[in-house]
Amino acid sequence: MNPVSVGQTASSPARDTAGHARQPRVALLALEGGQLVRGALASALRLCRDTVWRVDILMVSPTGAPTQQLGKFLRELEEEGIDFRLVTAEGDLGEAVSHYVQRHRQISMILLDAAKRFDGRLRRAMEPLRRLGCEVDFFGREGLVLM
Repeated sequence: MNPVSVGQTASSPARDTAGHARQPRVALLALEGGQLVRGALASALRLCRDTVWRVDILMVSPTGAPTQQLGKFLRELEEEGIDFRLVTAEGDLGEAVSHYVQRHRQISMILLDAAKRFDGRLRRAMEPLRRLGCEVDFFGREGLVLM
């Protein structure tokens, strides 16, 4: 299960409203099988714009080429000046996320599809990452979904 980088763009670190560089934060947006909930990526964009300066997007077991929705999301990240990296991996979502975070220690926040919030196996896989200090959140059309 080795992630393969399939795209990346670079930009300068995001700035707050006063023009000061924000504390660098890197979010991991984990998507499974190319399933993209309409409106959820817009919600993820708002979260990232407000809290991070780079987003690593991990597509686990993609079922085909990236969708038009994903392409639009990547353009919006670029327009917002948010650095991003798109990576694919095969296998179980929880294992892929855990493996990725172990290799990329700068990840401070993990964003997962809200539809996965009741998946016990995934929740168990996220516990060690929480103990490492990673914030694990579930997002949907309306933003973060509280547990």
